[in-house]
Amino acid sequence: MKVSTDPQKIEEALSRSIDTIYPKKEDFKKLLESGQQLTMYVGIDPTATYVHLGHATNYIILKRFHELGHKIIVLVGDFTAKIGDPSDKNAARKRLTDEDV
Repeated sequence: MKVSTDPQKIEEALSRSIDTIYPKKEDFKKLLESGQQLTMYVGIDPTATYVHLGHATNYIILKRFHELGHKIIVLVGDFTAKIGDPSDKNAARKRLTDEDV
């Protein structure tokens, strides 16, 4: 798939449903305009109890970049699911088996 460098499409992808781009929107825009195919990913913990429809925004944004010709990876974290995400936790979660996941 050819990478689109159409300035209007790039601006739309960078502005719709996106609040802030780190470190700088201008730097990311230059990368997109270069024609280089970028790889972007989102990681998912399949056991998370807090996944909701609001997370669909991430997939919609990634779809826009895919339509521009960039490679998108959706990573379902089976290892993370087994041991648990330690972020913001006071205690370790019970380790899960492959069957549990």
